[in-house]
Amino acid sequence: MPAEASRCFAKDWPRCLKLEVDQDLAELAGDRADTFARCACDSVQLASAHTLQRELPGEVSFVCFNARLSKAAKVLGITPMA
Repeated sequence: MPAEASRCFAKDWPRCLKLEVDQDLAELAGDRADTFARCACDSVQLASAHTLQRELPGEVSFVCFNARLSKAAKVLGITPMA
């Protein structure tokens, strides 16, 4: 199963929007880490999704497997995928 998941991820990767972690995103991630008591990786994911939601039309898809991260996303107005 892990090999199949890896192949699916590699197939979908070109369709994913990727953000560069610049100073602004890093500072926003730091704020999210403080606000939600999340680790660095979670905070970068939250900051990235929040940035995309503010800058792009339409809804941003947010996927995670952590209940606390999902709750933090909801607080920011980001709807996690079920």
